[in-house]
Amino acid sequence: MKKTFCLSGTSNSGKSSIVREVYKRLTGNQIEGTPEIMFTFEYRELNVTVISPGDVLDVRLHGKTLEVILKETFTHDFKNHCVICAGRVRNQVIKLVEELSTQNNYEFEKIIVQHIEGIEDDFKRKIDLIATNIVERVNAFSDQLTLVS
Repeated sequence: MKKTFCLSGTSNSGKSSIVREVYKRLTGNQIEGTPEIMFTFEYRELNVTVISPGDVLDVRLHGKTLEVILKETFTHDFKNHCVICAGRVRNQVIKLVEELSTQNNYEFEKIIVQHIEGIEDDFKRKIDLIATNIVERVNAFSDQLTLVS
């Protein structure tokens, strides 16, 4: 079984912060010092990939373009895979992730992240709430796999 959670929002809406927080909660590790995020790791019965690449497909991560990395990620022979990614609204990244999800039989779910102006506490609360929600969904997906196997 395969699933994609795609965070979509405007610039500075907190998408990458949410991806970082989800990674931290699933692995216990902090992502330090890089604006572009791309990690695959094991969590319960799943291979999980977190991606927050910025906003253009020709950006290079690990010596490859984002487009190549995304295609390799979605066509890799994972039995149970969950992708958590972020991109701006009406962006090439979101369109490609949705297309690759459909082509490779991933259940696709878009999560809209709204920009909050003003109070820093509201921004932190939003990051916490959305990250908690995604972790709960990943856990439910993992639990579903346990029931199936």
